[in-house]
Amino acid sequence: MKKLGLLALAALLAIGFTLGGVAAIQAAEARKEVKFGEDKRHIDWKTKKVTTAKETINWRMTGPWTTGILFYDFMEHFADSVRAASGGRLNIKVFPAGALVPAMETFDAVSKGVVQVGHSWPGYWKGKNEAFTAYASVPFGVDTEAYNIWYYERGGDKMMDELYARFNLKPFFGGNSGQELGLHSNKAATKMADFKGMKVRTPGWYMDILTRMGVSVTPLPGGEIYLALERGIIDACEFSSPAVNLPLGFHEITKYVI
Repeated sequence: MKKLGLLALAALLAIGFTLGGVAAIQAAEARKEVKFGEDKRHIDWKTKKVTTAKETINWRMTGPWTTGILFYDFMEHFADSVRAASGGRLNIKVFPAGALVPAMETFDAVSKGVVQVGHSWPGYWKGKNEAFTAYASVPFGVDTEAYNIWYYERGGDKMMDELYARFNLKPFFGGNSGQELGLHSNKAATKMADFKGMKVRTPGWYMDILTRMGVSVTPLPGGEIYLALERGIIDACEFSSPAVNLPLGFHEITKYVI
């Protein structure tokens, strides 16, 4: 009886340890995080069949950029890359601002099917939905690395798809130019009160902030900024990063960088 009792106790302990081990594994699995950066598209592609199309597709592309702006070069590079990747089957012809539609009508032109592709800065569409500015320039926002992590790994891309889908559009992230330069100005500003009464070109949430500070703000298209500065229509401008601003020559006709 004593041996039977010991055997029974051992069996119960073994069962207990087994159940405990299973429970521990299940608990660990429940806590398991999704692999950071995991890309499951290769799994989806295993079941897809790909055939080469023989037809040639011709699309038109525009944006709010004139030919002197670096972003126009981006459009041309994109069109060239697509043409090469498709073996010439998808040909995208690029048009500068104003050639097909005015600069600030790019969004509506693509949404309504006037052109098939548009390249732009989402903050220009702030009037349609404030959320577009989250995909543009956010004053005092995160840096490039943190922004890319949010977009690619923490759902930013899915929210962007949902936002643009409301307007019959499919967005593709076209890059991240990082922090912008600030203001090229013909008026000095060393304290907050100095901004009051200034005439500044900028869009987005920065426009909202400056307006509350008593600044007269206008979101001019990039191709119109230089003449506006030169003629005194505006006192200062904010446009993009130094690499984009430098070829446009704002520094040549202004006295300060704020």
